[in-house]
Amino acid sequence: IYEPLRTGVTLSRATVKHFRHNDMDHLENILKHQAEMDSKLHRKNADRRKFIVVEGLYKHSGTLANLTKIMDLKRKFSYRLIIDESHSFGTLGPTGRGALEHFQLKPMYDAEVVIVGLEQSLGSIGGICVGTEEVVDHQRLSGAGYCFSASAPPFTAR
Repeated sequence: IYEPLRTGVTLSRATVKHFRHNDMDHLENILKHQAEMDSKLHRKNADRRKFIVVEGLYKHSGTLANLTKIMDLKRKFSYRLIIDESHSFGTLGPTGRGALEHFQLKPMYDAEVVIVGLEQSLGSIGGICVGTEEVVDHQRLSGAGYCFSASAPPFTAR
């Protein structure tokens, strides 16, 4: 995953397991192993916040995430999906809504959190976070842009 997404994952302080690029068998093995560990430790799915984090269109390779298989694994192992549509927004899907639309999937139903950096797709600043009110409020109030800036950059002023 590319740097801003990697930074967000690092700042979450979550336990992170990486799977090989678009290797769904490797991802499934990781999820199986984690399920076995959770079972041994008597952890319930409802008590765990587990996420699969992917880019819809990978910046460094130009390949699409295999969202069909990811959705199957997400449901099978009770994970939530965070998808970064920064590079697919405006380019994929019948109306340009990204990889989710390309695969005929829906934000907030198939992917619990959808994020888009506007600098890639629209040549602007800022971003979009689509999710429940609780998720979006957390993103907005905890984001570095909110915490460390008080005004828009000069080039956006009229």
